[in-house]
Amino acid sequence: MIDSISNEVEGCFIPSKKDLEGITFYVPDDKKVSLSVQGNPILFIENAKDNSGRRSISIPWNRLIFPEFLFIGELELSNVIGEEGFSSGSR
Repeated sequence: MIDSISNEVEGCFIPSKKDLEGITFYVPDDKKVSLSVQGNPILFIENAKDNSGRRSISIPWNRLIFPEFLFIGELELSNVIGEEGFSSGSR
């Protein structure tokens, strides 16, 4: 269980799941591992032993979903380009 995190920039605080995304922890070889923050279980990935011979767990990043963007080919070019070319907005 993670009770709190302390660092020089933010001080001591109770982390959210988002605060822990991307972090890897070494864990004892002979122990079953569970992870929770404020009583809420956190899913993690169990990693094989690394070059140091130690087992670890990683909290995966949340998958990013990018918004849909309009590309210049989809814009009405008449709104962007005048007869004289691109406009700075004032004449």
